[in-house]
Amino acid sequence: MADEQTTSHLDTGNGVGLGIALGVAFGAAYGNVGLGIALGICFGAALGPAFGQCTKSESDSKSAVDEKRPDDSIDSH
Repeated sequence: MADEQTTSHLDTGNGVGLGIALGVAFGAAYGNVGLGIALGICFGAALGPAFGQCTKSESDSKSAVDEKRPDDSIDSH
């Protein structure tokens, strides 16, 4: 249970960091950096965990496929 909470906090942190970076870029482009930062934090905090769940489910399904794959080191000749 503690591992899930830690991962969730990391996902939120990554989302906020990306949101701030994009918010500054868009804010500078449109002449309102303060609004860009505020919106970047909001969207990053909201979407960060969602992107984290997507990447976790993809990695889980990828490992499940790897487990089903036959061992390549065994010669079938």
